[in-house]
Amino acid sequence: MPTRNIAAQAITAGTPVSMVAGIAGKQIVVTGWAVSLSVAGSVLLKGSTSGEVLRTPLLGVGIGMGLPVVRVPLATGESLQLDASATGNVSGYLTYDWQQVYS
Repeated sequence: MPTRNIAAQAITAGTPVSMVAGIAGKQIVVTGWAVSLSVAGSVLLKGSTSGEVLRTPLLGVGIGMGLPVVRVPLATGESLQLDASATGNVSGYLTYDWQQVYS
């Protein structure tokens, strides 16, 4: 299962940053994540076309949060993006896997 480290990724609220590129015929399945934000606000995981799929509760400045293991699939071929409700830096990691989609 791949892990994507997020090392003080600058993020502007409302402007998603690509974390994992989509692959045709497969979907990304987020399996877990732990994040912190350098300002008070929420961290959001989004699909490049489907929008928000997960959101943390409001986090205090620099206070991280690990989420329980969940399986959240994105649409086929969709990229995984990270966003925030406030402009700052996101740190942490996310784990994901690829799932083949048959038509």
